[in-house]
Amino acid sequence: MSPFLSAQAGAASAAASLRYASFTSRAIAAIIDFFILQIAAMFIDSFFAGMLLHSLNTATIAAAMIGPLAIGGALALVYSVWLESSVWQATPGKMMMGIKVVDLNGQRITFAKSSWRNLAKSFSVLTLGMGYLMPLWTARRQALHDRAAGCLVVYAR
Repeated sequence: MSPFLSAQAGAASAAASLRYASFTSRAIAAIIDFFILQIAAMFIDSFFAGMLLHSLNTATIAAAMIGPLAIGGALALVYSVWLESSVWQATPGKMMMGIKVVDLNGQRITFAKSSWRNLAKSFSVLTLGMGYLMPLWTARRQALHDRAAGCLVVYAR
């Protein structure tokens, strides 16, 4: 057998042995990550509140309104993208639930694929949350953003 065919067979057998994460495991992981990010948001908000207390003018009011949203949003995106494409393949919430993000062959996803997956979460939001509920009825328990990015959320061994 050629090395190419044996590599394909290895990827196919690895993909066949994947156990897809349940909707409940994914939801609990998301709640854990939400609380972790909220703790970070409290520190960011405190910094901008301190700016307001130091100097109350139009510029600081604008910064205090826009800054936490911009920094918090960027932090949440980097948090998910970096951790899901790292050797851990999971955010702390996913790690606590024993799940990870993989590609359709069961392999670690790239930073670019993780970026697209997390940006595609906006599609799940635009469907009034239905995209997040898709793991309840899809065969491989994929949410809309997982399908868009070609990813799976599976139980770590």
